[in-house]
Amino acid sequence: MGATYSEKSGQASVKVVVKNDTIYIDAVCDSLFRQVERYEMELSRVYSEKETEFEIKEKNTVFPVLKWLLIGVFLGSIITLIFTIIKQK
Repeated sequence: MGATYSEKSGQASVKVVVKNDTIYIDAVCDSLFRQVERYEMELSRVYSEKETEFEIKEKNTVFPVLKWLLIGVFLGSIITLIFTIIKQK
């Protein structure tokens, strides 16, 4: 037997399924994914402009840091939302 919890708030939704001793989490937030894509496109544009102006000798480390930062914020929000839902039940 298992329990299922789901919640939707605006464009964000989360579904938590508990089966035996395993927790399955499915979370989606359309606006955050669009924001990440927009930043990726902007960084790509800036990178290509700078590449034509100067010879780049070191790899750009801003993009991976920003990407992981956004992923961390997203996952932290989802985990907080899940614990809030579970605590209310």
